[in-house]
Amino acid sequence: MLLTNQVRFALGLAVVLLIGALSTVVFNQREHRLDSVTGSIQAVEHPVGTDYAGIVTTTYVAQGDEVSVGDPLMQISSTTLERDVAEGLVDVEDGLVSAEGDLTIVASVDGIVTDIAVNAGSYAWQGSPVATISEEDTLYVTSDFQVNRLDFDRIPAVESVDITLPDDTIITGTLEDFTVEQAGDYSTVTGIISSNDLDWGSVNGLVAPGTPVLSTLNLEDSSILAGVGDMLQQFVHRIGL
Repeated sequence: MLLTNQVRFALGLAVVLLIGALSTVVFNQREHRLDSVTGSIQAVEHPVGTDYAGIVTTTYVAQGDEVSVGDPLMQISSTTLERDVAEGLVDVEDGLVSAEGDLTIVASVDGIVTDIAVNAGSYAWQGSPVATISEEDTLYVTSDFQVNRLDFDRIPAVESVDITLPDDTIITGTLEDFTVEQAGDYSTVTGIISSNDLDWGSVNGLVAPGTPVLSTLNLEDSSILAGVGDMLQQFVHRIGL
């Protein structure tokens, strides 16, 4: 009977130790993963403007269309341009300007039209953007993180970033750069994240500018108990010791 009790005690102790060890490991892993507060996919944008104000008579593209350098975006009829052409101030040989004062606006880069600011029949103001093109192969992620003092020191050594799309697909990225806005014990860190897997239109079209994402920083972990130690340091800091 005594032996049976000893065996039960030993097994119970082993189970408690195992649960404690597993809990510590899980806690430690969670302590070294920092989720973003906000995040979205972005691209390098190129606003397209007009040197002459006038009425948009024709639009050749729509939002979401793919364009190449030189592709026509829209045509603008401008009385000011017509006058300048008549006075010889503007050359019409490039084919983008007519003697009647029609100006063809073309794409300045290869990419996708992400905004049409002025539609046919509307007035386009001189110097104002009439369209926006997001350049191909420039997709990246911006994300904001709320970071405490202890985690802040680990950010320069971030090993990788998990980018979670709305359908829970996870893409691995790299923290390229970040900016910091200090606010008490916590700072807002805005990270710029790159990834070779950010292929425009992939994952059922989710990989595109404006798609919201959850970014998770995988912070540097020096030991299996580092998370527990950090929590103790935070507790000591909070009570003023």
